[in-house]
Amino acid sequence: MLHIGTYPAIAPPTFKASAAAFLALLTKCKITSKLYDDVQPQRWTKLLINTTWNPICALTRSRDKAFLDSSPEAEEFIEDVMLEVIAVANACGSTSVTQETAKSQLSRATVREWPGVQPSMLADALDGRNMEVETIVGNVLRLAKQHGVKTPLIKTIYILATALNNSFTRPQN
Repeated sequence: MLHIGTYPAIAPPTFKASAAAFLALLTKCKITSKLYDDVQPQRWTKLLINTTWNPICALTRSRDKAFLDSSPEAEEFIEDVMLEVIAVANACGSTSVTQETAKSQLSRATVREWPGVQPSMLADALDGRNMEVETIVGNVLRLAKQHGVKTPLIKTIYILATALNNSFTRPQN
């Protein structure tokens, strides 16, 4: 499902028309998509998942369920990172992303069969390809700083994921 909308939600009519035309093109190509007047709640729900699972799975070389099963503290750690993402989302005006959203998303991973889902950053890391660290984690971190939201876990994940990402292009001695 591709979620489509303008940013910001209050955009010129030509931007809204372009988004609708894009949806029509996708529909014609039989691509499942939905147009939102305000796509930010969907964006932040996706960031809640991606900012948490993608880098953590890449850094630990574990799929989501395998990571949760790795330590008694793993589930609480994931939830704590998600709460930081929620704080940033709320500071940016997206208040529909809540602790209940996090619990719902976390429960999806807890019931998966082992070893769970392989996020895209884990696939990239295993193949030695550049990961979307800036888009997935860096953007949330920059918004947190802009809005004065403390995100020590996201900052740590960003630093570590950036170092891992840089290792793919650094000459090895």
